[in-house]
Amino acid sequence: MADKKDDFSVKKISPKLGGEKGIRNPKGPTSSHDLVEQMEFLYVEVIKADTYNPIVEITLGNYKSSTKTLTLGPNMEWNQVFAFDKTKGDVLSVTLKDGRRENGTVIGKQDFKVAADIPFRVPPDARIAPLWYSMGNMELMMSVWFGTQADEVYPRAWFADASEVSASCVRNTRPKLYLAPRLCYVRVTIVSGHDLICNDVERTPSVYVRATLGVVELYTEVSLGSNPSWNQDLIFVASEPLEETVYITLFDKVNGQPHDDECIGVLNKKLSEMNAVKVPGSAPALFYDIEPPVNLEPAGDSRRFASRIKMKLATDQAYHVFDECLQYSSDYRAFAKGLWPDLLGKLEIGILGATGLQPMKEWRDGRRSTDAYVVAKYGNKWSRTRTVVGSFSPKWNEQFSWDVYDKCTTHSESSIITNLR
Repeated sequence: MADKKDDFSVKKISPKLGGEKGIRNPKGPTSSHDLVEQMEFLYVEVIKADTYNPIVEITLGNYKSSTKTLTLGPNMEWNQVFAFDKTKGDVLSVTLKDGRRENGTVIGKQDFKVAADIPFRVPPDARIAPLWYSMGNMELMMSVWFGTQADEVYPRAWFADASEVSASCVRNTRPKLYLAPRLCYVRVTIVSGHDLICNDVERTPSVYVRATLGVVELYTEVSLGSNPSWNQDLIFVASEPLEETVYITLFDKVNGQPHDDECIGVLNKKLSEMNAVKVPGSAPALFYDIEPPVNLEPAGDSRRFASRIKMKLATDQAYHVFDECLQYSSDYRAFAKGLWPDLLGKLEIGILGATGLQPMKEWRDGRRSTDAYVVAKYGNKWSRTRTVVGSFSPKWNEQFSWDVYDKCTTHSESSIITNLR
């Protein structure tokens, strides 16, 4: 029998989009999640217990989550939110145990009927206030409610399908928003040196200049004489905020061996002190005094303080540093915000789900699984859905938005498989 081939053709789907409809607003959506299907979750926020070294176990159907591996905060609080699929059981059980005992002696238990005892919350409704619940001779502070992916606790919740993921790795299952820092060109133009003196006053210096920004080092060519000329551009890339320092060092090449080169002067310049060029052009050439290196100047010799270097120092903020393919760029804006074009509108993306994913890993017991999430990028904003653990047909139903300044730009998405456990 021939192997079944994957069908990658375009298929029509009929998701139930539109956000909140019905009694609140029969005419249309009332939430910002109108491009995705509404997903209802049973949220349990566990705050703290008035006992030493407590453990809280939360059970709904076959799903169980626990605070056993969670670290208590300085005020002996967890402030942890657990999320369950409300269709997985009829009764929510919250059990408080004594963590000092090996098997965790049960202190008390509280049951909630899913259909009757739990309120439903729709943002922008206020948060459900936590209450103290009696657990035998102790009390547990928590709040329980039904919500959707529009709840503000959604990004930090520990979902029941990720209950097998360790507490140290659960952060990798959560949705994230990342704003990449904007990049700026830094132009260091070494023009010439004036009255440069090497250690051996009887020898003509052979000087080159090294400029360092971060871990990047750039060099000029070697030029002879006490008044060498280079006229050479050294271009760096820096990220906002422009708080770094460029280190300028002058070397005298002695015997042709790099380890024999002698430092004859240094100069440091902060990026914030450079000329911010916001229109195409160059900065003015200025003279800068060179400081002699430590313990190099002979006692009583003040000639080195007269040594100078002529440079053009500028941050070219009129340009955009490309960090992606030119043909599919998502951003053409200059570094300077004052040069940005007017806002054209907003790009909104609803990431619904996926089907037919292939197993990406196999466990020792023979199980095969896939933990998938989606990354979407536009401009300098990266968005990442939560990781749906152990599913070949994950549903995310998360919505993201971006400001659009140029219609000739490209939005990119990718599905990524990650190993969490």
